[in-house]
Amino acid sequence: MVILEDLLGQFESLNVSVDSKVLAKCEELCTTYNIDPEDFIDQWLAYTASNLSGEPPSLDTLAALERNELQKRKRNGAIGTPSTRRVEAEPVVTPVRQNLREQWQEESPTVNRVEIVAQDVPSQNFTNRSGACSVQYQFGECDAHNFTERCSGGSFVITVKNGEIASSKYMYEKFLVKRDALNNISRVVIGDILAHHKLEITREKLKQYSGEMVICGRILSEHPGKLETGSVLLEGLLEIYRGQVIRISVNKLENVSLFSGQSVVIKGDNMQDWFSAKEIITGAPLTPPERPLQLTQTLQIVAAAGPFTLSENLLYEPLEQLLKYVTEFRPNLLILMGPFLQGTHPLVETLCESYDSFFENIVGGIMERLKDIGIRVVLVPSHEDVHNHVVFPSLPYKIRKRYDNLLLAPNPFVLDVDGLKVSGSTADVLFHVSKVECSKNTHQKDSRIGRLVSHIFNQRSFYPLHPPDPDVKVDYQLVEQYAMFDGAPHLMFLPSKFRYFVRVVEDCVVINPERLIKGTGAGTFARVEVRAGRVDQKLCDRVSCQIYSV
Repeated sequence: MVILEDLLGQFESLNVSVDSKVLAKCEELCTTYNIDPEDFIDQWLAYTASNLSGEPPSLDTLAALERNELQKRKRNGAIGTPSTRRVEAEPVVTPVRQNLREQWQEESPTVNRVEIVAQDVPSQNFTNRSGACSVQYQFGECDAHNFTERCSGGSFVITVKNGEIASSKYMYEKFLVKRDALNNISRVVIGDILAHHKLEITREKLKQYSGEMVICGRILSEHPGKLETGSVLLEGLLEIYRGQVIRISVNKLENVSLFSGQSVVIKGDNMQDWFSAKEIITGAPLTPPERPLQLTQTLQIVAAAGPFTLSENLLYEPLEQLLKYVTEFRPNLLILMGPFLQGTHPLVETLCESYDSFFENIVGGIMERLKDIGIRVVLVPSHEDVHNHVVFPSLPYKIRKRYDNLLLAPNPFVLDVDGLKVSGSTADVLFHVSKVECSKNTHQKDSRIGRLVSHIFNQRSFYPLHPPDPDVKVDYQLVEQYAMFDGAPHLMFLPSKFRYFVRVVEDCVVINPERLIKGTGAGTFARVEVRAGRVDQKLCDRVSCQIYSV
């Protein structure tokens, strides 16, 4: 019964409705394969995103999950790469792709026509999709008059912060440099916790003192992978405990929500060889933005996250549909978050030009579509981009041609738009934390997403995990310099495999627009409006958001 309730809470937190038979089947799979409900939901999300275009579970799809994943989980299976289509039909070329096709024909006149045609075969699933450009989710006063009108294209001063990361070297971390960076990050978080909760650290040696103590440090796991309640370790802060590690018992705690890399302050009893925690404090509120919000007119934003082309071609059909919507709606700001061309795309090896040239032609197609209509465009890189740096934090894209209305931001990014602080990251930190988080008695309706977002705020970091997910190559010296919060943002975009959502955390509106591609089908993007208002008015009362299917 507990598993059933946990599963129901997990699905409800993702805005997914399932009937009783499907829920019972999920419970059966959890029991049969000894899977925690949260782990099961994570496995389902990964499977449906890759194979089922993000559709909710059914008895048939759960049977497919069991057959294709759960029964083979002890073996290392590989997903076959789709074969190149050998089609002689004349390809369909979208306007964004026109630049690329002309470039191929100029530079490679003898290129194998089969390869080009394979890249230009339109997707029937995408072409025949239903519900194109329809509203899937709403937040705020979306029916208000201002939201339904096109914006005036007013002038906003937009500044990209942390641009100096472009000149940084990365992945040169020596062990001691990495250790010091992690310790500096922990010191900042712990310092804020101590100041907010008015606590003092007990400066006794962990292995030589018994009794009540207040200790601090970074959470570690005794074993790789998901943190378990019986394998929680604490690495003490260097300047106090010289990095000494002690086992933490959480048996006396009613609620637990921990993950590796988390900086914490713990109150409890020291037993020399282990520490019995009575309270674990994981964060403190962020300081409000230093600069007051100066918006005197409505700001309208469209935000979308890649991939921008389907796995079966390089037509960029979803991106084309997004640009069609943008040219009709004409927001003030368009934020496009990578990846634009993934290294794992099945057709990436068939390109007849350099990755940089391919990407620049994509950007050229975007900017050509949007010229002379007053839209500012921000491009945010991803560690998955084949043409860009694979490190996180990611350096801004480099392109040779300059465009007056184009801004190149790093990842994570922070924008100042007339005092409105807009931030975000293309790394799926929420999903990565969820895979390794140790939680107890936290399964309440709508709590999981809010809890995961709170971890990001509490840790003052766009990527607080250590060790990182295998999907990301993290340089912690760059994290210390360019991926830490210097205060609360007003608006934050966190694209994720989780179902789209809008949450308010510490008066910050956090938006997951999901991805423009979901598996082999169409995904979603976000349309946001921030209205002018009084200085003392809460930002969440001035924001409206709609999630659209592409």
